Amino acid sequence: MPNVPQAIQERSANLGKEDFRIFSQDNRLFIIGGSDVATLYGAYRYAELLGVRFYLHGDVIPDEPYTGSLTHFKEELNSPLFSTRGILPFHDFPEGPDWWNEDDYKAYFSQLTKLRMNFFGLHTYPEGGPHAEPSVWIGLKKDIQDSAKVAKSYPATFANTQRPGHWGYAPLTTSQFSSGASLLYDREVYGADILKGTEPFPTTPDSMCLLFERTGKLLSSAFDFGHQFGLKFCMGTETPLTIPQMVRSELKRQGINPESEDATRMLYEGIFNRITQTHSLDYYWLWTPESWTWGNPTNKVVQQTINDIKIANSVLADMNYPFELALSGWVLGPPQNRSGFDQIIPARSPISCISRMWGQDRIERGFYKIKTDRPKWAIPWLEEDPRMTIPQFWVGRMRADAAEALDYNCNGLIGIHWRTRSIAPNVRALTEASWSQKDWNPNFGKPYIETPVQTEDVRIQGKVNADDGRIIKGTKDSPVFNSLCYDMESYLVKVPNGVYTVTLQFCENVYNQQGKRVFGVNVEGEAVATHLDVFAKVGKDTAYEIKTKPIAVKDGVLNIDFNVEVENPFISGIIIKGKTEDVNQVKGEYFKRAINAGGIAYKDYEADLPEGTGMESSQPRDMEAFSFYKDYATGEFGKEIADSAAAIFVSVDGFYGNGGNDNVKIPRPANWVSNSGPGAVMPNQAPWDKEKQKYAFVDHFARLGSKVNGKGNIDRFNYWVNTFNYTKAMAKLGCTRGLLDQAMEKAENMTNAKQRKQFVQKEILPIRIQMSREWEEMMGYLLQTVYTPGELGTVANLEQLSRAGNHFLDKHDDMIQRYTGAALPKEAGLSTQYKGPTRIILLTERSLIEKDEKMILKTIILSSGKTSIPVLKYRQIGERDFRSAEMELIARNTYSLTMPSVSLNGLEYYVTVEEAGNSINYPASAPTINNVIMAF
Repeated sequence: MPNVPQAIQERSANLGKEDFRIFSQDNRLFIIGGSDVATLYGAYRYAELLGVRFYLHGDVIPDEPYTGSLTHFKEELNSPLFSTRGILPFHDFPEGPDWWNEDDYKAYFSQLTKLRMNFFGLHTYPEGGPHAEPSVWIGLKKDIQDSAKVAKSYPATFANTQRPGHWGYAPLTTSQFSSGASLLYDREVYGADILKGTEPFPTTPDSMCLLFERTGKLLSSAFDFGHQFGLKFCMGTETPLTIPQMVRSELKRQGINPESEDATRMLYEGIFNRITQTHSLDYYWLWTPESWTWGNPTNKVVQQTINDIKIANSVLADMNYPFELALSGWVLGPPQNRSGFDQIIPARSPISCISRMWGQDRIERGFYKIKTDRPKWAIPWLEEDPRMTIPQFWVGRMRADAAEALDYNCNGLIGIHWRTRSIAPNVRALTEASWSQKDWNPNFGKPYIETPVQTEDVRIQGKVNADDGRIIKGTKDSPVFNSLCYDMESYLVKVPNGVYTVTLQFCENVYNQQGKRVFGVNVEGEAVATHLDVFAKVGKDTAYEIKTKPIAVKDGVLNIDFNVEVENPFISGIIIKGKTEDVNQVKGEYFKRAINAGGIAYKDYEADLPEGTGMESSQPRDMEAFSFYKDYATGEFGKEIADSAAAIFVSVDGFYGNGGNDNVKIPRPANWVSNSGPGAVMPNQAPWDKEKQKYAFVDHFARLGSKVNGKGNIDRFNYWVNTFNYTKAMAKLGCTRGLLDQAMEKAENMTNAKQRKQFVQKEILPIRIQMSREWEEMMGYLLQTVYTPGELGTVANLEQLSRAGNHFLDKHDDMIQRYTGAALPKEAGLSTQYKGPTRIILLTERSLIEKDEKMILKTIILSSGKTSIPVLKYRQIGERDFRSAEMELIARNTYSLTMPSVSLNGLEYYVTVEEAGNSINYPASAPTINNVIMAF
């Protein structure tokens, strides 16, 4: 055809290796990429033009058939705004990669390519933090054997249901799970397949080495798979290097001082040589520890870290850099100079960090101060772990974080997360923002301008912590003492000149012993507290106040300064009361100002003051999100409810206002429990009749269901209906527990044993029984949302952390039985039976496999009745008729089979079961729209 070769040549000129064009000419469609991978990006972008949407958990193919032209589209030139784009799934909880198997890694790597991402990173916790993980082996070079094998190692593991005590999880067998949840698991002690036979920890030298071997082989296979699509892989350890105790003992046995630089060098030689022998890798990153987020490392610690980094870099240099060194951490660098590490590592080494306060803080401004051309990777939070068990919507924040990262000249954008499906909007928003921002970023393409921040009515530095619903003793204003600001230097509070009494309010809600944090406080230069240890004064979760003598303010600003003694200072509230000074003929008058430090407005308390750091970004904390959610809702549910659903999602996305600080739109009935773990159901003493008003959006969303058409659309819509109902049920349960706590406090204060017994029987036992029914209701909704390994982790979290670890239901059971003189009625127990509709669950959906790869398909049948054995229906692409293959029972309700061979054209399949004469299919859109696997 005339001019087509010339058109291709012209449009191919000057394409970067990840750039691609899509254009039409002479009734033909052309996709041209600057590389093979870029051309693949273009093909996936073409699928999006046809209505398909890609997510980490899988693909969404709309029920409504595409009827437009296949060849005529507006020409597109796509170039990434960030050269490094990807994810950092974090180990430590069952919701994340701890419970991934090899097929999960490969499935997600395929999806990353569809999302036009090119990076995958892993962090490895050290021994004692809380325990060693087997992703990175630490040892001596002489102990490396063939393939992934090692001669010596140490105890390491990932999350499993028998892991004792870590993050507040109580060890349970899965048959102890309530409400039929045990049917989801094929064994009593559940974890990733590589852990089988080693749970909860490997205890023999052979089993310790075996786990490292299995992990190495998994990473080798998975990374090799992902490299074929242009993915780059990164993993590493914390710095300074934590040496496992068994390795320390081996060093000492050989006459080597574990604290010496020689020992560190030898261990890095072992780490890096074993990686090169075991699996491919592109970057090894060293992470500064989490304690640097809220603490102030000493100069000695900072220097130890710098020395450790230099040793690691020297070892890699001696090996001719088989992979690059990178830096990361909870902060960009030491507090004295956040960009200081720029001077100590090679210019080609990337520097990165996650945003502080679970992403509530903005992108680290220190990136902007790094003027070298080195790679700079910003790492926003796609979700925060304190609220791991509930939905989180951060589309507006993902866009804002991406905009700020671009302003700060970052060339990497990486999202930290654990789950996949429940955060699908956040993931897609981040990846879209890494390619284009012009439609929603008003400052896109403009020079970055910093905005000076105010120097009064601010707090200098500081981070916030809030535990909604915590029961605080000694006050009627628990919301004030539930929140706090910590690790701040001072508060600069604007007041009229005058004389004031200042009440400083505190509540220790983290530590369980004295001496853990001690500090001093000065008001207007006068010491009002020294060696203050709030726990030593009143204990935990108890209000404590310091009231100053009258203090004069003469410059319009009340200065409250904090002095570090042990760890970091904190404060919950500030009350300023007094009289303004007389001005000429105008007499002074009464003045009061109250500030809820770390919290939102409450009664006559105003919200916490903004942080003053000198300069800040002019970007809003949340960017416009409606345009994203309209597209998302169209793909998920159909165009009929796209606008209405988008408006509801926007109403629960991001923050109120512009400051973050836990002022989140969506209500959050779960939180991190102090000295425990993430996503715990929180007791809430607010009455449910009042609290439920926050959840009006749940019913508003559900009412849209009558307008949704198509089996796939309905299934995806019901996922969110059940997710929202689950969250609402959790909130109601929290209020019922709060009601029980109040009733028990009343009972404990009764002196008449007979009256107390009657009160417990009449008032308390019904509440306790109600809690069990509400737990079952909550779990019933949750089980309807299980689609991926992440939701299996959520179920385990609730059962092991909230129910067993925190004793959410049975905390008061001993006292109830003591007061009544009888055992609890059987109605107070939990059912183990599943009572919901029959579901077919495929936790892992591979869409791309290698030619001749043998793939095992696993299926869970969640049912309250009797179903037939599940059957795989499949056909090669292009065939007319489906063939059938019966699956085999593994254990409980889990079935499997080896997938039939996949032709180069691909294979189409669905799974079906019969129940009471009815067919139930997965995916729900089958047999019209089915799952597809392609081979290459």
